Amino acid sequence: MMQPGLPVRTTSAPVALSAVVTGAEHGAAPTYSWQVVGGSATIDSPSAATVNVTPTAVGPVVVRVTFDDGKCSGTVSAEHTLSFLGRAPTGL
Repeated sequence: MMQPGLPVRTTSAPVALSAVVTGAEHGAAPTYSWQVVGGSATIDSPSAATVNVTPTAVGPVVVRVTFDDGKCSGTVSAEHTLSFLGRAPTGL
């Protein structure tokens, strides 16, 4: 069953994700770290603000991005869930 609101792609199609951070310390040198924390996929350029997530199997994929501005203590993280199908969806 599909969950409403989840982006749906076929297994061969990469999905572009971007991290947008507001309120970071002025003059900070931000760093990003993307990782797959659930499911099966690869991430190109996991230290960039924008990445492509390419599935290696059908099903849901959970991706986490962590941001550090290099000035404040601690980091900020966010997760996004994608759903990949084995074929193009019909009737959506």
